[in-house]
Amino acid sequence: MAVIYTDNQIDALVEERKPLPANWQDRTRLKAKRGHHEQYLNVTGEAGTGFRLVLRQSRINGLDFSVILAVLVPQSTQVFRLRRYNGRSHEHTNQIENETFYDFHIHLATERYQDIGRGKTRTPGRPIATAPFAARSTVCSRTPTSAFHRRRRAIYSTPWRKSEMTVESIEQDFRDKVSAKIRLAAEGVDRFRVLTPFLFDDGDHLAIVLRREGPRWVLSDEAHTYMHLSYDLDEKDLHTGTRQKIISNTLSLFRIQDRDGELVLDVPDSRYGDALYSFVQALLRISDVSYLSRERVKSTFME
Repeated sequence: MAVIYTDNQIDALVEERKPLPANWQDRTRLKAKRGHHEQYLNVTGEAGTGFRLVLRQSRINGLDFSVILAVLVPQSTQVFRLRRYNGRSHEHTNQIENETFYDFHIHLATERYQDIGRGKTRTPGRPIATAPFAARSTVCSRTPTSAFHRRRRAIYSTPWRKSEMTVESIEQDFRDKVSAKIRLAAEGVDRFRVLTPFLFDDGDHLAIVLRREGPRWVLSDEAHTYMHLSYDLDEKDLHTGTRQKIISNTLSLFRIQDRDGELVLDVPDSRYGDALYSFVQALLRISDVSYLSRERVKSTFME
């Protein structure tokens, strides 16, 4: 991926004052999308640069949100994201530094990550590294490892019905069937964050939750997958042509329910590991539609 903006240019764009127009409320655009709401506003900086502010939030999980500051690339239709502030709904891995954390974080655009075409974040107290989209943790200074072990002790003290598997056995089933790197983190009553090593291209991990719905357990992305794809694709592109066919076929193949943008899979007969394997495969196939080129799916763009 070619470098569009140098680090010095990015710093100048971020620091450029961006006064709101007098009628900015009337110029704000609100869109209701599958699984999330979106608002955006175009503003002009004091140096004449065009910027866009985008706000997104899941309708299911209030902590799954993004606030984006982007620059409108001159003489093109391209939008370059300078900053993206993300909520606490998924892990992130800085792929050059090989550091992973689960927290609120900020993606920061930099030369270094533009050069490899990937995103990056940082943990508290670490220097900001370079990326076309980089991020850092923003909430607390404790290490992700220590926080995880405190939460882990709470998980295993959770009472379960005798007819069901224990949390420990579920986590082990996930590891046996999917990946040895999978962990569970308790988030409220009968709700667990499933932390996996599987990534989107910008370093964000898949967002997966195991939760109880009445007498059954389900796996859900809580509408995160479509919202993440909309960073780089217009949502309408997901509903037409080749991309729509790939998504529909994937949902049918893995028996995934699409609840207005939330992807959900029932866990059948306590087969937690098998269900997670299918769910991960489905989310990865759906996320891959962002890689389709104009040549390979010419019919999509013709439509």
